Amino acid sequence: MKTTVKFAIGDSAYPARLKELASPPAAIWATGDLRANVVVAIVGSRKATGEGAEFAYQLAFEVAARGGVVVSGGARGIDAAAHRGALAAGGRTWAVAPNGSGRFYPPQHKTLFDEIAHSSGAMIWPFPPGTPPTQGNFLRRNRVLAALAHAVVVPQAAFPSGALGAVAQARAIGRAVWAAVGAPWMAEFEGGRMAVRQGAQVLVSKEQVLRGVGLRLAQGEGGPAGQGAREAAIQQKILAILADGAAFHPDEICALTQIAAGDAGELMAALMLLVLGGHVVAAADGSFQIR
Repeated sequence: MKTTVKFAIGDSAYPARLKELASPPAAIWATGDLRANVVVAIVGSRKATGEGAEFAYQLAFEVAARGGVVVSGGARGIDAAAHRGALAAGGRTWAVAPNGSGRFYPPQHKTLFDEIAHSSGAMIWPFPPGTPPTQGNFLRRNRVLAALAHAVVVPQAAFPSGALGAVAQARAIGRAVWAAVGAPWMAEFEGGRMAVRQGAQVLVSKEQVLRGVGLRLAQGEGGPAGQGAREAAIQQKILAILADGAAFHPDEICALTQIAAGDAGELMAALMLLVLGGHVVAAADGSFQIR
C-alpha cells in the first residue's frame, strides 16, 4: 500500500504548475509520483452518452500508452471513462478528489480509486484529511486538475457543467483546451459549445490532441500535415455540395462526399467547424445550408 504524502507549498516536491494559480492550495495530499512530462486533463458530463464515454476512454488509453498522464476528477461518466482508459493501457492516471483522504466520492467508485492508488498513478486530495465533498470543493478541485495539466479536453459537457470551471481556469493560466461541440441541436454538448465560444479549440479527433501535447503518433497514424489536409479536404467537399444553396442532411452529405460510414464523425466535426466559422448554417430540422 502506497503512503499518503503531504506536499506543502514551500516543499521542493510541491507541483510547480499549481503555483501558477492565483490562489494555490497551501498543501495537497497524494499517493504516488506527481512528476510528469505530459499531463492531459479529460473532464466532462456525469451523464455522458455511450459514444462520449467511449471517446474519453480511447483518448485516455492513447495518452497513457504514449507515456502521458491522464488527470480527471473521479466523477461518473467522462471522468471515470478517462481513468479506466488510462488504466487499461497500463499507464498513469491521477484522480483529484473534491474531498480529503479517508473519504470516497462518489462512493460507488471506491474500487476505481483503490485501483488508481495501487497503480503507477496517484490519488490527489487538495484538502485536509476528512474534509467532506462540498459544492465549493468541487470548484476548487477543478482548478487544481486544470493547473496540473498541460491541456484540458472536454469530450462531452452539457450546460451547466462543472467541467466549464476547469476550462475557465485552464484558459486563465494559458493551458490548451479542446472541446467537442456535437450537433447544434444536441443539448448534451452545449457546455462544449460554450467553451469554444470562450476560446477553446473544437475537438475533432484523438490525433489532434496527441499532436497538440507533443505525444508521438504511432507509425501509420498520420502526421500534422496529413491530418490537416484531410480535414480541409472534407470541408471543401461539403462546401461544394452546399454551393447551390440547397439544404442537405448529414446522411445525404455523407453519401454525396462518399465518406465511409466509419468516418462520419469526421464529417460532423467538419460541419461544426464550418458552422462555427460562419460558412454554414444549421436548420431546426437537422439540415445544413450555405450561409
